[in-house]
Amino acid sequence: MESPDQPLESKSQRDIYNSISLHVECLQNTHQAIDSIIETVGEFNIKLAIKILADKMLTEPTTDRISTLLLGLAGRYFNNVMYMLQTHIRKDCPHPMVFRTLGNLASHYALKCIPFLSLTFVYIRVMLKLAMINDIKEDVCYAMENFATAINYYYKHWEECSFPREAESQLCSPMIPIYQHLVYHWLNDKELAVRTGMASPEARRSFAAGVRAGGLG
Repeated sequence: MESPDQPLESKSQRDIYNSISLHVECLQNTHQAIDSIIETVGEFNIKLAIKILADKMLTEPTTDRISTLLLGLAGRYFNNVMYMLQTHIRKDCPHPMVFRTLGNLASHYALKCIPFLSLTFVYIRVMLKLAMINDIKEDVCYAMENFATAINYYYKHWEECSFPREAESQLCSPMIPIYQHLVYHWLNDKELAVRTGMASPEARRSFAAGVRAGGLG
């Protein structure tokens, strides 16, 4: 009998893809679907499963379902999910659901996302220069608002983390150029969700902390 934990080269990538596609199409219970995916692909191939899901999220009409599965898988494999989403930020044309999923990760796993934020902010700063940014403003604002909320939550509960406390300059200062760009260019945007995300109390608090930490205020 074939073991689900056999190496990638011994297990058909097509079989894994088909299995994941079936779970996406028939998604009713997220927890059961996740357990079934893990049982099917095995721990050895979980990175491939997450990559397939993240790639499908860019092309399939069932993006909400896929995002939900990634959010659930992050409970057990947070680093793998976050890494794959970071990879998709770096594409020439990031998908809006990538930022929605990132925002949801920050909302559900605030403390786990902290070590990834500095690099994520670097990728977002580069992405802001792209012409297509106008198509995903609301989604970027959603992610940034949740990042800001996660940062504020972290500084109230950092003792619960297994890693040393990060200084405000490490987390908040990288937000300054992003927040300045968004406020300067997007605050008067016609979309209410864009304006709301930029003016949220969480975003203002994190920005103010970054200014203090960076010696700019």
